[in-house]
This record gives sequence, C-alpha cells and structure tokens, in this order.
Amino acid sequence: MVGSDDVEPGFAPYNRTDSWVTVFVGADCEGPDWLLRPNGRPATDRLLVRSVRFDG
Repeated sequence: MVGSDDVEPGFAPYNRTDSWVTVFVGADCEGPDWLLRPNGRPATDRLLVRSVRFDG
C-alpha cells in the first residue's frame, strides 16, 4: 500500500517540479515535515518519508 506506515519509507526525496513540496515522515501527511525547494538537490539518505503534499 502506498503511503502506509506498514511499508518501508522512501528516502532521499528529490523535488524535480516547479513547486514547493512538503514531505512527511508519516502516512497521510502526518508527523514531522520538511519543505523541498523547486528543482532542488536530493535530500540526505537519512530523510525517510512516507507521504508528500504538492504546495503548488
């Protein structure tokens, strides 16, 4: 199941869009979050995420 707390999280998110995105540790956009800048560099491998919101 995508975005489930029961599966391994994604890591090192990379925003290749023209919009800011917010990534979350938990499924359903819950828990600690981080902003990723548009067309930014990949985040560290230590950043584990389970959901994303496009802030467009």
